[in-house]
Amino acid sequence: MNDFDFLSTVFPSTWAAARRIEASPVSGLKDEQPDPDDMPVLEGKYRMLFSYVARLPISPSEVTMSVADVAEYVPDDLPTSAHRYREWWYPSGHPHASAWERFGWHARPHKTGDEVTSVTFHR
Repeated sequence: MNDFDFLSTVFPSTWAAARRIEASPVSGLKDEQPDPDDMPVLEGKYRMLFSYVARLPISPSEVTMSVADVAEYVPDDLPTSAHRYREWWYPSGHPHASAWERFGWHARPHKTGDEVTSVTFHR
């Protein structure tokens, strides 16, 4: 099963958006940024999120998503720690966060009260 078959069965509402991402070329990549098509197949719970972040265009240099939007790319939702702790989004020993940094993006979580409500991915 490829990523889009998986996405269409688990997240039917997101399938069309993922197809647009697949169809649109990533342009203006920096030389030092890995080409998502040359990367090894990402496996595990966060593979659709990694695929989405890897294919974000260079411009604009930041993209803000609600935690609910991010969760659409993760089967069975994000863990509770992603909703509560900013540190979950930082790469210090967290393989999921190190993955998007590998594609040139850093996450800046935004909290409202005790909950992380959105995340800005920036270059």
